[in-house]
Amino acid sequence: MKSHPFYPSLLTLNRKNEGLKVLDLGCCFGADLRKLIIDGFSGENLTGLDISADFIQLGQELFKDEETSGLKFVVADILSDEWPEKVAGLQFDVIYLGSFLHLFDRPQQETILRRVSQLLKENGVLFGKNLGSGGVESTVDLKVGQVFLCTPDLFAKNLSSLGFGDIDVVAVPKEQLEDFQGGDPVGLDHPFLIYTAVKNGNPESQRNEPIAKTESSHPWPSPHHASSSIN
Repeated sequence: MKSHPFYPSLLTLNRKNEGLKVLDLGCCFGADLRKLIIDGFSGENLTGLDISADFIQLGQELFKDEETSGLKFVVADILSDEWPEKVAGLQFDVIYLGSFLHLFDRPQQETILRRVSQLLKENGVLFGKNLGSGGVESTVDLKVGQVFLCTPDLFAKNLSSLGFGDIDVVAVPKEQLEDFQGGDPVGLDHPFLIYTAVKNGNPESQRNEPIAKTESSHPWPSPHHASSSIN
């Protein structure tokens, strides 16, 4: 999360908006949430959601902060019939999807994005990253099964169809990402899609680029100033 170009804007939002609520969907151990606390967030405004209760418990044991962090955790499967009950009453200003969507096929991805949209408040911000395609969309085999890789254009269209605007999607070669400086255990020759979008944002404001190549330490363009939309 901290390497995403929206992250500095997220910290600014937190300083300007008391009570800003953030969801990390697919939080695993919750390390990104603990980083947000270090960077000024109150744990009481942060929620982690994961399908694995074991991951959440291991994170609490690792960080030894179950009684002190204030973090909230939800164990749920976003594709299950029980999902509406599990998340009833939850609404967030910002939702993060990190290396999550590429674990699913195309219909599942569409369901996930629709359900994520329902968790966002008006003018809420969705940001994240996942494996994609810089050329044409494709289906590839991973250990989790066959998964679908979107192009920036198709991903932006999917978000737009759900009522998102101020959409910013860029395909970035994995070797330019901080996460893969030590190598890529998956070994797939596909870029990552780095994106931000605003629920009910400006539908005319959209950027989707196939491949961003640069020598800078932050190889993708900065997102639109979507953060100004949150009240």
